Amino acid sequence: MANKKLTSSTLSKSSTKFNEKVSIQVSDRFSDVYTVEINKYFKTTEIQKLIVDYISFKKELPSLVSNLELIKDTTYLFYALLIKYFTNVPLSEDITELISGVETLINIEVFDKIIGALPKEEVERVNILINKMKDNLPLANQLLGLDNKEELQEQIKE
Repeated sequence: MANKKLTSSTLSKSSTKFNEKVSIQVSDRFSDVYTVEINKYFKTTEIQKLIVDYISFKKELPSLVSNLELIKDTTYLFYALLIKYFTNVPLSEDITELISGVETLINIEVFDKIIGALPKEEVERVNILINKMKDNLPLANQLLGLDNKEELQEQIKE
C-alpha cells in the first residue's frame, strides 16, 4: 500500500468509494423480480445515524405496539435499519411506516434475501461501532440525554 499525502484531492477520491454499489436481483414469493442496490462500503457517519435511530425507535416501540409485537418488531428493527441506510429500498423515517414496510418485505419473502446480500465485513463494522458505543456509555448518555447508564445499555442490547 502506497503512502499518500492527505490532501483535498485524495480525500475527495477516497470518499467516492462510498458511492460504489452492488446490484442484486431478488424474487418475491409471487415470482416478481426486483433490483436492489446495496452499498459496498458503509459510511461511519451513516452507521452512527443508524445507531441513534435504533435507540430512538426502541424507546418509541412500547407505546406503539403490544408486548408480543414488540418482541417481533425489536428483532427486525436492527436489520430494517441496515436495509434503510445501506440499500435503495425505500423504508420510511417514521417508525410505524418503517415497521409496515419491513412487514411487507417479510411477507413477500425478500427481507432475508436482502439481509443475506449485505457485505458481511460492513455489517461486522456496524457491530463493532455498537460495541464501541457501549464502551463509551457515559458520553453517549450525556449526548442522548439519558438519565442513567443502564438506560442506554438496555436500549442497545441485541
